[in-house]
Amino acid sequence: VAPEALVGPRRAVAAGLSRVGAQRAAGAVAAGPGSAGVGPRPDVVVINTAGSVRALPALGAPPRRLVSHVHELATGLDYWLAPELRRQVLEDADEIWVVADAVGDHLVERYGVDRALLRTHRGVMAAEGPEPLDVEARARHRAGLGVPPEALLVGASGTLDWRKAPDLLLEVAARAAARSPIPIHVAWIGGDPDNPWGRYLAAGAGAMGLADRVHHLPEADRPDRWFGALDVFLLPSREDAYPLVCIEAAAVGVPLVTFASGGAAELVRDGGGVVVPFPDVAAAAAAIVRYAEDPAARAAAGREARAVADRHTVAVALPSLVADLHRVAGR
Repeated sequence: VAPEALVGPRRAVAAGLSRVGAQRAAGAVAAGPGSAGVGPRPDVVVINTAGSVRALPALGAPPRRLVSHVHELATGLDYWLAPELRRQVLEDADEIWVVADAVGDHLVERYGVDRALLRTHRGVMAAEGPEPLDVEARARHRAGLGVPPEALLVGASGTLDWRKAPDLLLEVAARAAARSPIPIHVAWIGGDPDNPWGRYLAAGAGAMGLADRVHHLPEADRPDRWFGALDVFLLPSREDAYPLVCIEAAAVGVPLVTFASGGAAELVRDGGGVVVPFPDVAAAAAAIVRYAEDPAARAAAGREARAVADRHTVAVALPSLVADLHRVAGR
């Protein structure tokens, strides 16, 4: 079967196997169940994100062991998965890995998952890591937005939708700008400016008198290339399991301000940022103002953030994950 003729889960699985060099297995999946050359029943299959459960039927034979690596909270599990698919993820798995302790607690409390099935494997940065900026590149990035040298630039990144909460970002920005003697600018990196939330971000900034202080950088292949231009990274999300954007910002020495609405609070519990109750926009604004007024504290938090990010590299995280794969396969 030609790759371009594949559709749905078979196309996704075949493409994924091909990208990691498993050409023979990719060909077997492309050929379809029951075809010549289909390999043996898999020993272990890891569903990496709950939504990937849709690809299971393309394997032809069920695995001997199934591991669900859950990167989602309620929105991803309740609104993006049909009940039968959610049951496969949470009830058919021999083991459930979660990207944050907060996700594990959520699975136990909301869905009745047995805590004994849980193990935590946190998010990991891409091997190439975020791109640092030298002093001149940082100045060019900021000047291109119209951010004056003395201003504090606060960044957020992600899709523009209810879960990522650009509306809360605007509330935090308005409060921080009103309180800070230092000019506060905000950049949202990523997302479609023409979707309803993108239009809301632009209209809301204008209505709040922040049209020249709120900047939107549309989707790009490497949004992390902007992170080195930031002074503070804000995660305004209503829920976020363990957002990689926070790790990427931390890796270039940017301190974090986040609501306690997911796993990001665990990222900075040993330093590198501030966690405030959700949805206390006044507390988030106050944290940003403190960083604006105290560059030394901001720099210290940035150094701590970089140390936190160093624990989220492939070299650090992979050995424990591989060990768990061997353990599961050997049962």
